[in-house]
This record gives sequence, structure tokens and C-alpha cells, in this order.
Amino acid sequence: MSYSKIRHIKNINLLSELRFLNSKLIITEGCNKSITINPKNGNPIYIDSETGKECDPKDTKYYPIPFNKETELEANAKACGWTLDYSLMGLTVADVDGYTKSGFECPKNSGKKSKKYLKLLDNYEKYFNQEQNENIQLIGSYIEKKGITDPYAQIGILSVIGKECNYIPQNEIDYSNTENSEIRTKFNNAKKIKDDDELNKIKKNPEKFFNLVYGGRNENTLPGDGFKYRGRGFNQLTFKGNYKKYGGLVGLDLVNNPNLLNDSKVAANVAVEFLLKGKTNFPKFNTKEDAVNYFADLNAGGDTGHRERAIKYSTYFNLKNEKK
Repeated sequence: MSYSKIRHIKNINLLSELRFLNSKLIITEGCNKSITINPKNGNPIYIDSETGKECDPKDTKYYPIPFNKETELEANAKACGWTLDYSLMGLTVADVDGYTKSGFECPKNSGKKSKKYLKLLDNYEKYFNQEQNENIQLIGSYIEKKGITDPYAQIGILSVIGKECNYIPQNEIDYSNTENSEIRTKFNNAKKIKDDDELNKIKKNPEKFFNLVYGGRNENTLPGDGFKYRGRGFNQLTFKGNYKKYGGLVGLDLVNNPNLLNDSKVAANVAVEFLLKGKTNFPKFNTKEDAVNYFADLNAGGDTGHRERAIKYSTYFNLKNEKK
């Protein structure tokens, strides 16, 4: 099979990805898979969205989507309960024009409602957009799979993740407009650059900047490791050592595939593993603020400076029937 064009579509019912195989647009479905590419050999890697681990491609089912024109594709997708975003797919009418097939049927499980997580939390959805809410539910699924059912603990974890990325997995921000004094406070390696003009030049170049502030630490031993293993995902995982450790915990090679951390499923799995630190028992939290402070400190390695922003996110989450 030739894999000529691949575009990832996030969280669209059972539709895990639309892509071209031998120039034919198809749907892949089965064991909730998403697909990435092994940069070493160009082969596809199938990731089970429920476990975050690689799974057998033989389990994947393929469904051709028939269409003569864009509108027919959209009609068929709508009939199956799917939503298509052409900007994400990277498609044009010219890309798909001319491919037709009769007798199209939706996969048997299409339209099946997904399980609802975080049921003890009040109507937080109104504060976020669709992508954020889908990601919050995804994070909630991994929280509950770890046996965390205390709603205060759930709020604590969600609040820390919120202050890191606003529930959208992403690369670490650009620091080009950050004051030098703040950079030197945040990054010890930046203190080595005493001259402001020199630091100004470095921070305008993200690759040089991240190599400066993260180089030589936590297994970042090779030139370029600081930039390669900068913050990613929901919790902004940083350093090669952490990519190796948490990749091992979720069954993925994040060292050789660092951008996998910006896949929502992988990011959620890793973020929950990171915040739990292997723990299964936690203090009894009497308030959500207690829980937020606990997980903010755990996330920051004991530094309490991150509590304030996490507390802000906790205001979006309340227990059902709790006075606000």
C-alpha cells in the first residue's frame, strides 16, 4: 500500500482518520485507532486511542466513501453522524473529484454515543469550545481508568492541565516577547547570558533559545536536544529523559517520535501518568483548592509558584449540587 497523503482528524465519532490510500479516500475504523508515521522507515504506526499503545493494523477496517463532488461526500458523512473539516484534511475538490462507488453503507457502529466521563462535575462545558470539551472528556477517561473517582482530585488534575495548555495539546510557547528578567527567573541556564542584547538575539530564534535553556539537562546531551525535547502535549512534557520515561509508561517511542505528544489521546495519557507520578492513594481533599494546590505542586516538583493559574482554572469546575 502507498501512503501518499495523511491528515489527522481529531475526535469525530468513530471516524479516527481520513486519508488517501492508493489515491482513494477511505475511512479507517476499528479499535478506535489513529495513525501516525514512523519517521525512520515511513511505515504507519497504529495507535489504540483507548490505551495509547500501538496495536495490530489487521484489526483496522476500511470503508470507501463514494462521491462525485464535495457535496456528496459531505452528505454521506452527515448521514453517518460525522463532521468533515476540509482545512484539516488538506483536501480540495480537485483532489477528490472523479472517484465514485455505489452501495455505500455506514459502519455498523456509526452514531454510537461515547461514554460520558466526569459525571460528578457540573456544567463546565459552557466555558469551553468543542475541541476543548472533547479533550477534557478524553483526559477524564484516563483519570477514571486510573481509578481516580474523587471529584476534587479530578478538578485538581484538570485545573493543572488547563493552566499548562488550555486543553489544547501544543508545542511550548515562543519566548521572543518575554522580558529577559522573567526568562532568567524561569530558566537557570539563561542566567549564563549576562548581556541583554545577546539574550534578545537568542530568544528571537526558538531553536537556539530552547537549546540554551534545556541543553545539558535530564539526558539532553546531544546538540539540538533542547529544542527537540521542548515542552509538548497537555502538560508540556520536557527533556529527553521524560520523553523516554513516559513514553515507556504509555508504550510509545516518544524519543524518536516527539510530536506524538501533540496527539490528544497520547497527550491525555501522558499528562495523567505525569501528574499521578505512579501514585494510587492521595490525601483526602476537603475543597477543590486543596486538590489544585496538591497537584500543582506535584506537577512543578514542589514549586508553589504555579498555584495561582491553576486555581483560576478550578473556577470553571464545580461539583454537582455544590454551592458555587
